[in-house]
Amino acid sequence: MTVIVWDGKTLATDRMANDGSQKWESSKAWYSKNKDNEVCIVSGVGWLAYIKQLSDWYLKGMVEPMPHVSPSMAQLVVVKADGLYELYHNELIKRNPPCAFGDAKDMAMGALGMGATSQQAVEVCNNFALQCGKGVELYTLQRGNDD
Repeated sequence: MTVIVWDGKTLATDRMANDGSQKWESSKAWYSKNKDNEVCIVSGVGWLAYIKQLSDWYLKGMVEPMPHVSPSMAQLVVVKADGLYELYHNELIKRNPPCAFGDAKDMAMGALGMGATSQQAVEVCNNFALQCGKGVELYTLQRGNDD
């Protein structure tokens, strides 16, 4: 019910959330600090409660047993200073840009393949995908504006 897009510099998300019968605006990512005190961007697709469980587990250092959250329930995405990582089972795997996650990921990848930025790719998804909308939010760890 979302789209998250990474172009190698900027993480862009749509702002629409829904419960199956209503939709509203919601942020899909947030800035945080991991156990090493590094600023990172945390996001994910799936049910928010499960994304939050995975996020808390990651931010605490991934030392406790991993929450029982299957990939069909939620997928965690983390941007650190050196790039984007996806949680795969119990480890972070670095992904090369461009990449996209969520219901409209294929549409976003098509836009990226045509030269769109992550923001433009989310705008395309907002215009044409049923599960995306309500605007675009941008997150970056570039140029010192991550405090």
